Amino acid sequence: MAEINIGLVGAGVIGKKHALAVENSSNCKLAAIVDVTTEAKKHARALGVPFFASLEELFQGRLVDGVILATPSDLHKNQGLLCAKNNIPVLIEKPLATTISDAEAEVELINITNGVLLSIGDFFDTYVFVQSLIFPLV
Repeated sequence: MAEINIGLVGAGVIGKKHALAVENSSNCKLAAIVDVTTEAKKHARALGVPFFASLEELFQGRLVDGVILATPSDLHKNQGLLCAKNNIPVLIEKPLATTISDAEAEVELINITNGVLLSIGDFFDTYVFVQSLIFPLV
């Protein structure tokens, strides 16, 4: 089976838990970290993965098969939409968005981009389930 290359966006407390889960997965590989902090850049270097300051930079390289958004909630809408526009499956740490209209905009874009996988969850309850959903897409 092919390895799934995962990009982690947000390398804070929960992001680091996602990174550890990806690294411990038998079929996933942490392919990149996206964040704006110096600490995250050091963390990426320690893990030996590429670091990017934005999703736009990450998507230029086509390095990932899927993305985990572990960023502040007010960033979820724009980052989720950017993933969908680039046809990248995405797991968004809860909540999906901070307003109903933002959440509806994300779901609508998924509907018109041929069903790019969008999943909302939290690390503790959904990780293995979401991984099983992403794997058939690669």
